[in-house]
Amino acid sequence: MSTRAFPCVLRRRGVARQITIQCKLIAPESTRHQLWKLMAEKNTPLINELLKQLAEHPDLETWKQKGKIPRGTVKNLCQPLRNNSDFLGQPGRFYSSAISLVEYIYKSWLKLQQRLIFQLKGQERWLTMLKSDEELITECDCSLEQIQNEAKRIINNLGSDREQNTSSQLFNLYDSTQDTFTQCAISRRLALRDRILTKKWL
Repeated sequence: MSTRAFPCVLRRRGVARQITIQCKLIAPESTRHQLWKLMAEKNTPLINELLKQLAEHPDLETWKQKGKIPRGTVKNLCQPLRNNSDFLGQPGRFYSSAISLVEYIYKSWLKLQQRLIFQLKGQERWLTMLKSDEELITECDCSLEQIQNEAKRIINNLGSDREQNTSSQLFNLYDSTQDTFTQCAISRRLALRDRILTKKWL
């Protein structure tokens, strides 16, 4: 016969691992019934309440930007709930399990949110830079050939920074300069790169 399994998180060597609490059917019925009541009526609602409070927390947007929750946040939210009649009477290990599970869920979710925000900002940044050849010529009052020559000069003068590829260096240079001619040259170079990549994958 199978065992009844309930969600739980335990820590081993400092790393959170999602496992299950198992109640073997050879245990007395009273024991199985008590464990089931604790998990179904106390622990699971506690987890849901913690998730709800985090979702409504005023610092949620800041956490999304940073990709993590400050240490001890979930524990502090759980502390007053231990005296709430809806969640009262659980073993200490059950409260710790609820805290660990909620931290595990939000750690993964916030990392994903941080990555999506970073990607969105990158796209918005690129859209503000993307301009047609005609717009670039008008903006810097130079010919397309002059813009292209400036782009080549910029590429040749880029440093050999191993931590940054060429595109990253160009984006940073675009942000750091106030010179319209330089910005137009960088926009032209990046737009040309995208056209080449698009043709390559079509």
